[in-house]
Amino acid sequence: MKQKIITINATYINAVKLLQNKGYLVKESLPFNEGRYYFIKTDGGNFMVVFKREFFMSFGTIFKDKGESGVGETLNQSDLKDAILCNAVGIIFTYPDEKIYSISVSDFIRYSHKRMNIFEGKETRSINIKHLVRENAGQTTL
Repeated sequence: MKQKIITINATYINAVKLLQNKGYLVKESLPFNEGRYYFIKTDGGNFMVVFKREFFMSFGTIFKDKGESGVGETLNQSDLKDAILCNAVGIIFTYPDEKIYSISVSDFIRYSHKRMNIFEGKETRSINIKHLVRENAGQTTL
């Protein structure tokens, strides 16, 4: 069976619909990082929406010494700082296969691990997928 792949714009729309379904009134959207991220301002707080191609598959291997296993997700430390400066209360990760995961900014900071990404030369924070909430399990939002 061929997997449906959707665009960044479509996953952004899915994130907006998710927030609206949770009762938030979306007031404004601001793209950044070449349109890979959005800040969405709502009546219940601001959210950072991050488009990811896939999970951080080597998470368990890299953080094995910290008792971690499985896959995770990662953000550049500078992007997380932007989220904090924009008073984001949550981070929403969207994927081309329409999966959506979320976490509060405070929980992301609490449960993530700092690391220097030697390939990009940037400090990152990575988190085990078990700390994220699967928002649309078993359903398509578009």
